[in-house]
Amino acid sequence: MKDIRQLKLINGEEIICEVVDETFENFSGDFDMHVKSCMSLQLKVVDMDPEEEPYRYYSLNPWMVYGEDADNPTFLKSEMIVAECQPSPLLLDQYIVGIKQMGEIYDSKIMAREKFKQDLETVKEQIKKLENKKPTTVKKKEKRTLDLSEENPDNVISIFKKKDDDTIH
Repeated sequence: MKDIRQLKLINGEEIICEVVDETFENFSGDFDMHVKSCMSLQLKVVDMDPEEEPYRYYSLNPWMVYGEDADNPTFLKSEMIVAECQPSPLLLDQYIVGIKQMGEIYDSKIMAREKFKQDLETVKEQIKKLENKKPTTVKKKEKRTLDLSEENPDNVISIFKKKDDDTIH
């Protein structure tokens, strides 16, 4: 059976996790813990009606950001733990459901990552094909200059019909 514990940390946080390994370092009782599937237990208080008692509930969230990978152990120092206990059966049931949902979220993130990597490779291949494809119908542009000198009247376009007196009205 798995060793599931509820821990109160020095900063006030409560977590529930599976203890994988404990290492005692010296005679003073200091130890380090390898834990996994850590979830933070957070109290929520809803106080909407001043005539009624506030509604209190708890939520379980992944303890660390992107910590949904249940197989990735976390190292916890003993000096960070204030208290520990066995979780109540109700909390244990909720934890099991939470771990299952956390695993589903992790799996969907991994699948999305794999699809992104495949799409990225497809784009890279398309770019490489475009870079390797040499244009066959495009000719080099010739450098053209416009000669407006009087010696070359073919390059000059007359927009006015020339009158005898060369006057524009």
